[in-house]
Amino acid sequence: MGNERMGNGEWGMGNGVGHLSYSPFPIPAFRICTRISAANGRHVVACAGVRYNRCLKSVADWRLPRLPRNTEDGTTANSRIGIGHDTHRLEPGGPLRLGGIDIPHDRRAIGHSDADVLLHAITDAVLGAAALGDIGELFPDTDEENRGRDSAEMLRLAYGRVRQSGYQIVNLDCIVFAQRPKLSAHKEAIQQRIAEILQITSNSIGVKAKTGERVDAVGREEAIMAQCVALVERESPPGEPRIGIRVE
Repeated sequence: MGNERMGNGEWGMGNGVGHLSYSPFPIPAFRICTRISAANGRHVVACAGVRYNRCLKSVADWRLPRLPRNTEDGTTANSRIGIGHDTHRLEPGGPLRLGGIDIPHDRRAIGHSDADVLLHAITDAVLGAAALGDIGELFPDTDEENRGRDSAEMLRLAYGRVRQSGYQIVNLDCIVFAQRPKLSAHKEAIQQRIAEILQITSNSIGVKAKTGERVDAVGREEAIMAQCVALVERESPPGEPRIGIRVE
C-alpha cells in the first residue's frame, strides 16, 4: 500500500487496496481513500474478525504484524482446529454402532457407553478446538449414569458447551479404521445422522474408511479406531460483519 506525505503533516493513503497482515488469506481487506491524522481526531477503524476494533492513528500502525485478540478469552484467532481420536475393542456379536447408526455386522465395539468410536472422536475434536477438555472429563467411565449411554446425546451436550463458548462448527473430517465391515454403503447415512445430531449440513462432514491391512489390532479385527479433525469459528453477533471498515 502506498503512503504519501501531505503538506499539512497528515498522511494520505491514496486509493490502494489494503491487505490485512493478520489475515490467513491474501485477500484484499478494504479500499481506502482518506487521510490519517492524530491531530484532527480523524482515523480509520479496521474491523477484522469478530469483536475486533482497532483505531489506526498513524501509518506506522499499518506496519505492525499484530494479531487481533478476542478480549473475552485472549485467543488470537477466530478459527480454531481440534483433533479427536478413539479406540474400542471388538467382540463377537452385532450390530456395530458407528456414527450414530447400527450397521449389520458379526462384531460389536465394547465400551462403558454405547461404544460409538466415531462419535467419541468427533466429541473430542470439537471440545479440543474450543479448549474445553475431552469426553472423559465430561462423561467419565466411573460414573454409572454413563453406562450404556447414547453417544449421540453426549456429542450433543458437548457441542452445546462449544456453542456456549462462542464457537460453531465449520466442518468435520473423519476417518474410521476398521478391517470390516466395508463402510461405503453406510457413509451417507452416517453423515446425515451426524448432521442431525449437530444441526449442521451433511456436506460439511467428511467420512472416510481405512482398513488395517490385516496387521495390528485393527487388521486382526480386535479393535476399531476413529479420528476426526474439527474446524470451528467464532460466531458473529447478529448484524455484525466479519470484515469491514468505517471512517470516523
